[in-house]
Amino acid sequence: LIHGASCGCGKNDYVVNTGDLLREQSDRLFAYQENERILNAVSAEMISCDRIEDFIVGLGRFHFTELVIAVNKDCLEENINPISNERLQPFDDEMVRIFASDSAISGTRLNFDRKKVFPGIGAALVKAYPIVFSALSFVGLPFGFATFYFEPKLNNYVTIAQTVTLLNNTISSYRNMRYLKFTAKAMEEIYRYDHLTGLYNRNAFYKELPRIINEASLSIGAQIMVATIDINGLKFINDNFGHKQGDNAISIVADAIKNASMLNKLSARFGGDEFVVCAVSFTPEADEYVLRKDIKRYLDAAWNSSNDIYEIGASIGVAFGVCEDFDFDTVFKEADKAMYKEKILSKHSRRSEVENISDDAPDDDKNKKYDI
Repeated sequence: LIHGASCGCGKNDYVVNTGDLLREQSDRLFAYQENERILNAVSAEMISCDRIEDFIVGLGRFHFTELVIAVNKDCLEENINPISNERLQPFDDEMVRIFASDSAISGTRLNFDRKKVFPGIGAALVKAYPIVFSALSFVGLPFGFATFYFEPKLNNYVTIAQTVTLLNNTISSYRNMRYLKFTAKAMEEIYRYDHLTGLYNRNAFYKELPRIINEASLSIGAQIMVATIDINGLKFINDNFGHKQGDNAISIVADAIKNASMLNKLSARFGGDEFVVCAVSFTPEADEYVLRKDIKRYLDAAWNSSNDIYEIGASIGVAFGVCEDFDFDTVFKEADKAMYKEKILSKHSRRSEVENISDDAPDDDKNKKYDI
C-alpha cells in the first residue's frame, strides 16, 4: 500500500507493510469482539441478581476508562412497571447516580440535582477530555443516562455505542425481571391469603397442612389439634348494622386467632365466618384451654375498647387426632360438631332487645350495647 493524499494529510512516498496494517485492524476487531463477549457475560449474570446492591456492584465490570451512570429515582423500584409511560418528564429533577468508575464508592447510590449535570463533573472538566452523554432507554422510554469522558481515541468512541447498548439491555432486563418477580409474588399473595383477614385461604391451608402433620410425626407423643371457630350472630350484625360492620367482626376474630399464643399454628379462613386452626399438641387439654382463653381475652379487650353497640363472640370446637394415618377431614368434622354444639348452647341469640330498635326509639336504647 502506498499512502495517497485523499485524507488531506499530503502525499507520502513510503510504502506501508500490508501485513502490519491488517494485523493492527484484526487486533482492533478482536479486542472489540472480546470486550463485547465479556460484557454480554456480565450482563447475563446481573439480570438474575436478587439484590439491587449486587446489581450496582456488577455495573463496575462494564469497564470503561471514565463512566457515570445515572437513573431516575423510581428506575430500580421493583413495583414500578418498566413500560409505564405515566411520567410527566423524561428525567427527574433529582437523579440517582448508581455507578461512577472514578469513585472509591462506585457501588453506592448517590442522589444529586440534575441541574449539576452529574457528580464529579468538575474533575472531568479539569482533565479537558471530551464528555459524551447518551440517554438510557427501554422501548423508547428514557430512564437515565450514561456519561463518558476519556482520551480522544477512536477505540473509546467506538466502545461507547457498544457499552450503551449493553447497559440498556442489562438494566432493562433487570427491571423486567424484578417487576415480574414482584407481580408473581403479589399474585401468590392473592392466591394464598384471604384479602380481608390476612389468614391463609382454604387452598393454601391444605397445601401447608402436610408440614404440620410431618412435624407432629417427628415428635414422640404429639397429637394434631384441629379447632373450628365460628362468629356468633354474624348474620344478625350484617342485617342490623350493615355488612361493613360484619367485615369488621370477621377481622377482629381473625386478629384474635393470630394473637393466640400457640406456637407454629396453621390458621385459615375457610369462608364466611368460619375459621380453622391446626397445630401440633403435646398437652391437649392445656392447649385447648390456652386457645380458648387467648381468643376470649382478645375479643373482650376489643369489646371494652370499642364504641360498637354489639359484642363480638365466637364458638369454638376442638378435636385431636393421632399422627398415624391422620385424616384431617374426619378430625375436622368432629371439631365442627363440637363447635355447633357450643354455638347452640351459647347465649348468642339475645336478639329480642335489639329487634325492637327503630329510628323512633329513645337515644338511651339506641346507644345501649348488646351481647349477641
